[in-house]
Amino acid sequence: MEANNVKEISIKGYLAEQGIYPIKEYPAYGMYLSPYRNEGHPSFKVNYRKNLWRDFGAGEGGSIIDLVMKMRNCSDIEAIKLLEEKADLPLIVKTAFPSESESVGRMKLIRVEQFLPPHLENYLVRERAIPLEQAKRHLSTVYYSVKERVYYAIGFKNDKAGYELRNSQFKGCFPPKTITTIDRGTPTCNLFEGFMDFLSYLTLYPMKEKDHPTESAVVLNGTGNLEKVIPFLSKHTQVYAYLDNDEAGKEALQKLIQLKLPITDCSKMYVNHKDLNEFLKQMKGQKVTQIIPKSRRMKL
Repeated sequence: MEANNVKEISIKGYLAEQGIYPIKEYPAYGMYLSPYRNEGHPSFKVNYRKNLWRDFGAGEGGSIIDLVMKMRNCSDIEAIKLLEEKADLPLIVKTAFPSESESVGRMKLIRVEQFLPPHLENYLVRERAIPLEQAKRHLSTVYYSVKERVYYAIGFKNDKAGYELRNSQFKGCFPPKTITTIDRGTPTCNLFEGFMDFLSYLTLYPMKEKDHPTESAVVLNGTGNLEKVIPFLSKHTQVYAYLDNDEAGKEALQKLIQLKLPITDCSKMYVNHKDLNEFLKQMKGQKVTQIIPKSRRMKL
């Protein structure tokens, strides 16, 4: 097989042969636990139509050859040889991620509103434990179209006027994708992997934003943006890192420490949880559980 033909081997079929199946599945794609790093929540997407993968937690992606290189820790030539043995697996034709310009061409921004529809408010409050007071300061509703169909999601703006997009069924971005900085000109900075963690921090410590805005903040919007954040972090004498407790988060932390940045690892605060938002949700859940027994005694 030539390399181009090898790329046509179905990623879904290859993973299934390894005993790896999607946690969530939709007609066009599946969400998996990463097959080459430890994680508790699916952030590994396989696009069935284009036969491409994207690991949002690690900020990586590519063809089936790239995937085998990651899973087997081997070279591209070795990966191709391994895949040549899988000639009986199903084939899929398309094999390239769209470029950023092509993505923007397909995905058109319609408008951005500060008002959040009720079901997006419910998603933030019930599924993410983020109070609306915090959310409305930093989030918008982004309306966009793909192939003339209109969609909308919660949007978190980055430094280049792109948006991280979220709702209960979708995780993506409107490019360009980059970091989000909140520069208050302070010596201290808090570093977050995603904006839900940033909002979780403000929920846990609301006085940090209201009464004592003495800390700057930066959100990576994915560990793939790590290099972009270094100049901003270098301006501070103390950086508190609230990165995920997974392989990608730990690797990002080590890279920053190796650069001699003044990093304090705060992930120990939520050591038994994937990230700060998971920790917040459990905190809120415990509080609700304590209230339930009393409410059962009340009658109207």
